[in-house]
Amino acid sequence: MTLGLLLPTLILLLLLSGPAVAFLHELGHAGAGRLLGGGPVQVFVGSYGDAAGSFKLPLGPHSRLYIFRNPLQWSRGLCQFREALHGYRAILMLLAGPLLPWGCAVGLVWVVFHTATNDLVRLWSVALVVGAGVSLLVNLLNDPKPLPTAGGSVTYNDGAQLRLMWYYRLLPRAYMLAVAEYQSGNFAAAAPALMPYLTARSYQENTIRMVVSALIQLDDYAQARQVLDQYRSCCSPITHDLVNEGLIRAHFGELAAALACFEQALELDPTNSYAFNNRGYTRNRAGQYAEAVPDFRRALELNPGFAYSHANLGLALLMLGETDEGLGHIRYSLRLDDANSYAYRNLGIYHLQRGELDQARQQFDRAWELNPATDLLADYRGQLQAHLDKQVSNQ
Repeated sequence: MTLGLLLPTLILLLLLSGPAVAFLHELGHAGAGRLLGGGPVQVFVGSYGDAAGSFKLPLGPHSRLYIFRNPLQWSRGLCQFREALHGYRAILMLLAGPLLPWGCAVGLVWVVFHTATNDLVRLWSVALVVGAGVSLLVNLLNDPKPLPTAGGSVTYNDGAQLRLMWYYRLLPRAYMLAVAEYQSGNFAAAAPALMPYLTARSYQENTIRMVVSALIQLDDYAQARQVLDQYRSCCSPITHDLVNEGLIRAHFGELAAALACFEQALELDPTNSYAFNNRGYTRNRAGQYAEAVPDFRRALELNPGFAYSHANLGLALLMLGETDEGLGHIRYSLRLDDANSYAYRNLGIYHLQRGELDQARQQFDRAWELNPATDLLADYRGQLQAHLDKQVSNQ
């Protein structure tokens, strides 16, 4: 191979090795977790839990592999176990992720250099070792930046989780189990189990964040606000904290304060799709539809499979008279996630404003079946009932 072709070929092979490394990384977590008693697992390659935007493949009884449709995102991933792991089992599971692709790559190089004569095959094996080695270092370094999941909670890279697990090994077993419940998405169990530890100074910040996040996932905004107000002075705010505070304030109709929270969050992290989406949603609430549209478009640039942003953008466009594009985004949101109650609610709003009361009722009822706590859904159902009552009285 000529020198002129060597460098671009090596770069291309490094890029192609990325998806292979990411796939092996998540399988390392999944395999170790199953062997260590984690039970059925959901493996996400290319996303932090976005099942709607992924291809679904079986991984044995009750286990699934989700591969994100956009291959440019395959450097990220997530494993969720039905049975939460803790202690040394969790540490071993976390280590298995970055170590498996590196071990496989080293073994492949040994085999290739002892059996293959093709320079391209040898070069690819070297590229795979380099990619796996870089991935190993990046994943084992402690990165305290929270990674928002599709479910609305946060996770951290392997290094940060290992640091926490090593620290947690000396903490009460009940606390470790509560953290494991939170990390596995069982917020109904995690929130009450974590509450007694809100005053424990040595790990207070993480506990406060987990409790507030879990309560928001449970639609218990009143208690989330109470915890946030009581312990605000104990935390140095990060992007995730400000987004959560904005969600709470928006829920209680404090729209100006909510917008200020999202502005601060974006100052800390200008690439946070959740902050853009929620700022746009709050602007929708305030009737600022023209200002909301750029927020949703930016959120979708950062996260093209963000079903809620498609639904929210669709509503803003409908309110601005862009009917075809607006309906297109809402319908695409339902293709990504057919259990998105906000998309059905937004379709109901569209039909309600057009006076199509039967269609509006169908959409509102579907949204209610999925999630009665959907923001403002009860108000819109009340408006619909008032129109129906007026229709009856005029007959």
